[in-house]
Amino acid sequence: MRSWNLTVGPKGQITLPIEIRRKFDLNPKTTVTVVFDDDDEVQVISPRARLHAMRAKYPPAYLPQPMTWAEVKAAAREEVAQNVWDEMHQPDQP
Repeated sequence: MRSWNLTVGPKGQITLPIEIRRKFDLNPKTTVTVVFDDDDEVQVISPRARLHAMRAKYPPAYLPQPMTWAEVKAAAREEVAQNVWDEMHQPDQP
């Protein structure tokens, strides 16, 4: 396990080392979760870890395997396109 000593700046911010940002694909505007417990321990949880935890807690029974974010976006686009097509080809209603 690795550890870093990070300095809190005047605005209460810390800078995560590049090694951590690269490993967890943390880019500007990425939201991370900070959790602290009764033992005064703090955890920083990456979006990927949150997603894995949610998948474990709520397994998508209707999917043969978890979808990537790109696959979710593609499926959503396809569904929207199908809805638009269906609306355009409905008979006019009085």
